[in-house]
Amino acid sequence: SPPSWLVVGFPLGVSLLTGIVFGVAPALNGAKSAPIDALRGAGRSAGDRGRRLRQSLIVFQVALSLALVTCAGLLGRSLRNLETQDFGFQVDGRYVVDLAPAFATLPSDGLETTYARLRERLQQVPGILDVSYSLYAPMSGDNWSHLIAVEGRSPSERLQASWNRVGPGYFEAIGTPILRGRTFDERDRPGTPLVAVVSETFARRFFGNTDPIGRRIGQ
Repeated sequence: SPPSWLVVGFPLGVSLLTGIVFGVAPALNGAKSAPIDALRGAGRSAGDRGRRLRQSLIVFQVALSLALVTCAGLLGRSLRNLETQDFGFQVDGRYVVDLAPAFATLPSDGLETTYARLRERLQQVPGILDVSYSLYAPMSGDNWSHLIAVEGRSPSERLQASWNRVGPGYFEAIGTPILRGRTFDERDRPGTPLVAVVSETFARRFFGNTDPIGRRIGQ
């Protein structure tokens, strides 16, 4: 994605302001004294004050430049870490599309047919390899969580987990590999047994070293 104009414009604006301030101030200070007096050595006390002012400005400029260089280095390091961070899905070539609010007015029994028809039509667009849908997109910042019951755990435990509702082919579309079991497909329809795909963190937290395949979870 293109860089933010705010991120690029801030250091440019600070650099421009620094150049103006430290370029104009010495010029104004030098304009106060006549050149012939400076050649004759007159105004030694005024020259001492000007020299101290220039030295103070130089020290301030060096300190400010060092702070800017440090901030730029930290920003570059943060951007590099973000680019190489493993989010658990692929970002290249993926696009997120928000559906029109009119879909919220459709009856619940017609949503499955509508989504299936929309997915089929989008897959016919040249260049599109896979299409799916979800309640929340990856890294959208939204989240649903709920208390859950896990097979083999005490009902008195208050276990909580975050979840997302997704459609067939979702993990293939975002490029997240399935390590065990299967992903969602057309077999998962209303009236069929409910299934879930859990993360490694979820499996380790709630099932420990046991195999999570076939275990039951619920609300």
